[in-house]
Amino acid sequence: MLTFSGDLNAQSVQKLPQGISFSTQGMDIKIEFYSPSIVHVFKTPGGKPYDKKSLSVVGKVVKTPIEFSQIGKNTLLKSDSIQVEVNVETGGIYFLDRSGNKLLNDKDYGTQFSPVDDAGTPSFKVRNGFLLDKDEAIYGVGQVLDNNFNRRNSAHHMQNENMSTYSPFFHSVKGYGVFWDNYSISEFNDNPQELSFEGLGHCSDYYFMYGKNADGVISKVRTLTGKAPMLPLWAYGFFQSKERYNSQDESLNVLKKYRDLKVPLDVVIQDWRYWPEYNKSDSAWNSQSFDKERFPDPKKWVDQIHQLNAKLLIVTWPGFGPKTDQRKEFDSKKMIINFDTWPPNSGARPYDVFNPKALDIYWKYLDKGIFSYIGNDGWWLDSTEPDHINKKESDFDLPTYLGSYRSVKNGFSLMHNKGIATHQRERNSQKRGVILTRSGFIGQQLYGSNTWSGDVSSTWDMLEKQIPAALNYTLMGIPNWNSDIGGFFAGRWRNGG
Repeated sequence: MLTFSGDLNAQSVQKLPQGISFSTQGMDIKIEFYSPSIVHVFKTPGGKPYDKKSLSVVGKVVKTPIEFSQIGKNTLLKSDSIQVEVNVETGGIYFLDRSGNKLLNDKDYGTQFSPVDDAGTPSFKVRNGFLLDKDEAIYGVGQVLDNNFNRRNSAHHMQNENMSTYSPFFHSVKGYGVFWDNYSISEFNDNPQELSFEGLGHCSDYYFMYGKNADGVISKVRTLTGKAPMLPLWAYGFFQSKERYNSQDESLNVLKKYRDLKVPLDVVIQDWRYWPEYNKSDSAWNSQSFDKERFPDPKKWVDQIHQLNAKLLIVTWPGFGPKTDQRKEFDSKKMIINFDTWPPNSGARPYDVFNPKALDIYWKYLDKGIFSYIGNDGWWLDSTEPDHINKKESDFDLPTYLGSYRSVKNGFSLMHNKGIATHQRERNSQKRGVILTRSGFIGQQLYGSNTWSGDVSSTWDMLEKQIPAALNYTLMGIPNWNSDIGGFFAGRWRNGG
């Protein structure tokens, strides 16, 4: 134990194998090297330990030799890549390169925990502030359609919705990145005084990654949250879709016409309502089965698509109509998040993607009704924010397996994609997973997910906004992104990379 004298809030520093822990300013703070170039900082209210299980972080701690020393009252930790200087009185944490050049300051007195009631559970509004150089450019934060690339001097209400896909991450031109590991509806704010994240939770939990340059930072992100698997070559081709092909014959005829005209086409997407319609309503929404009149032989349909040298992606949603077998099972096991999702007036509800057993049940039906039945090549995962219709503030109080919906909402797409991708790998490890999805979160790259920018309109202004949105999104370590080249114009979904 390193002991300090004087009238300090922090009385002592406990040395750990790869870091330190101490208490100050009403907080317990642990700083540990995750690897020589990644530092994990974990803060909790004093005397309130919290067992955090990350949804995004999958990398293992790398054994890292650390040098410990003192600079006056401050503690200095060095790896062979970076240095971390800690003011144990103020809680300030200063990240430097090996030569001592300043990279980032976790602000003195910059972390606050404010008690709040989260749907009947005691929790905290957590805020963490950082100091950056005045002219330092940063990127990331997510896919934001505001036509700005540099995220300095901007504020964002981070709540994942159609066309807005956020992650609490920023990537500095100085060659480092910061991932604030929080899935709640949150606030990002950068102004001349500070950069801050604010959200709901029991801890301030972040990772500082030093990569020296952009490629290096992306490498660290993937070391921490998962490597992006190589997609099959066809996944980088032309995707043809519309809202929607009403029958197997319609999509086949479109594909045959492309072949007759000798126009390249790699993928056909089957959008919604291929399933039986219960009395022509949407109460059978997303039943993951086929209408016998319009899709009389779905296995033959897919075989014919393959014979024409194309692939099939088919849509599946996180919400289920009240007459589906899936919904009945989820309801019986209290695995539904009980708010209205798409389509309107259907009674559809999303399932609880945060419950591991719910992910198993979802795949059970998807595998039987589609994957092992017809042999499709990939998935179109729509509405993975998910859509929230007739929205009420009280809806965010609804329970999930991991707490209130408000506290985990932005992780919905991550967990939905994870459930499908990991189950498919278990079912058929020889078939590369390909997912086209409408939302995302840092770490989703591990699951072969390609995010598209949502239900965009067909204007030049919107097209211009796609460029910085794509760059910022991919600078978070998620390489696969695309936008609708047709959008809502003379029919929906001509999807192009």
